[in-house]
Amino acid sequence: MNTPLEIQSLAKLLLAKLRAGRNSGDVTPIHPITGKQIVADYFVRYQSEICDVNVREAVHCLRVNGEPIGSNADGYYYCTSEHEWDETRSRLLGRIKNQRAAADAPSLRFAQENNLNLLESEK
Repeated sequence: MNTPLEIQSLAKLLLAKLRAGRNSGDVTPIHPITGKQIVADYFVRYQSEICDVNVREAVHCLRVNGEPIGSNADGYYYCTSEHEWDETRSRLLGRIKNQRAAADAPSLRFAQENNLNLLESEK
């Protein structure tokens, strides 16, 4: 399952599952559903295999389309308030900050080396 259409289809199924779980009280921030459980449930229902990566791609698809899919170390859930979403949002922003630092560090090193080279060539 790699095509955008397949991921969108999985995303729709996942959204329905998370909303239904939230409405029933079975899937909450305190009791989220794990990626592994989503994979297992999908196999039982559709006799087709997906993997954790597919679940993450589907969650990403939902989030970029405005669905408040919360997550924590224990799994996924549908957020019903901005307060619930804030934990996930903060963690996502922290990852972005870390990825930005990783992306910028080599550029800073090259800039420093270039500055040193310029200083040495001026001597």
